[in-house]
Order: sequence, then C-alpha cells, then structure tokens
Amino acid sequence: MLKLLDVIWVHDGTIDPPKLKMVVAISIQEALFLRINSKPNFRPNVKLPKEPDHSFLEHDSYLNCGTVLELDDYIISESLRRNGEQPYGYISPGLIPEIKEAIYKSRIRYADRKIIFDELDNLQTNSQ
Repeated sequence: MLKLLDVIWVHDGTIDPPKLKMVVAISIQEALFLRINSKPNFRPNVKLPKEPDHSFLEHDSYLNCGTVLELDDYIISESLRRNGEQPYGYISPGLIPEIKEAIYKSRIRYADRKIIFDELDNLQTNSQ
C-alpha cells in the first residue's frame, strides 16, 4: 500500500517527450503526486539531496511543487506491482516544511493545497 511521500515510477504522457518519471505521493486521499526532476527548471521546487536521505536517487534532484498529477488506482497499483509491491523510495519527512512553503507559493488549486497540507501536517505530527 502506498503511503504519503512514497516515490514510484509512472509513465508520464503529459510531458514532451512522454517518458517514465519518478513521482511523490503528496495526497493519498486524492491520489495527488509531484514530479521529481533532475534540474531545477520548474519553480517552485525543493532540492532533494541524494545523501543522506534519498540514496535511491541517481543524483541530487528537485521536487517540482508547482503542479500536481492526479493518478488513478490502476497506474499506482501497476507501478507498485512492477517493483514487487514496494515504492521505489521515500522522501524525508524533514523536508515537509520546505515542501509546504513551495506548494503555498504555487498555482495549485486552494482545495488541493488544503488537502495536501492536512495530510502532511498529520504525517508530521505522527512522526514526531
């Protein structure tokens, strides 16, 4: 089962050219995800250093906090199935304040931001 801040690989047909991308679960309730990019081309973003917390990354990367992807259950379950029912990685909860700040500065719909913030706040409270 996918958890908040888990990372999975999905085929992203909304980018040019379409390809496999790593995405981060940012809302389990609404199946919202943020893309991971190798360069800080999109703002706002949060730097994801490979070490010490994200060793699954090939190099330091960036969480694109400007737009969300809504994925259906089939895409999520297929991604997990391809990886032995496990996520590919996990984003450090220590980055939650930075992620929230970047999302706050984004153009993400208010209703989605509220859901995302509620879920992140709940995770942060439960992990302390």
